[in-house]
Amino acid sequence: MSLYQREPVKDFLRMIIEGLAEGAIGAVEVAAACAAAGIIIGSITMTGLGIKLSSLVVDASMGYLFLALPFTMIACLFLGTGVPTTAQYVIISSLVAPALVQMGVAAIAAHLFILYFGTRADITPPVALAAYAGAGIAGSDPWKTGLAAF
Repeated sequence: MSLYQREPVKDFLRMIIEGLAEGAIGAVEVAAACAAAGIIIGSITMTGLGIKLSSLVVDASMGYLFLALPFTMIACLFLGTGVPTTAQYVIISSLVAPALVQMGVAAIAAHLFILYFGTRADITPPVALAAYAGAGIAGSDPWKTGLAAF
């Protein structure tokens, strides 16, 4: 084998090793977010807050879905602030989705509703993680970017 033929093999192996390293780092980040969500959900389950929050939404809306949806939206915006999307969904789906399902909303529709408004927390000031990250990249004022995103 000539030297010319060995270089592509070395480059290919280097790319594979770099890809595995990047994948491991990404897996650690996801694992940390899921661990934090697990701690939060565990404490919510142990205290009974999840059942209380679902019943609070149903009671406050007096059983009317058109009132329950804005309450659910507000809860998703508050519970989703400052949390990565995966952890947001895990937290909100255990707290808020059961209320909508109990009121007769299809499970997939309830989960898509809470996922949408949970991710809107990423662009809602004052936390607005995604908007502030975009402002940092663009070099603009974070508050103006957050309000424009909202």
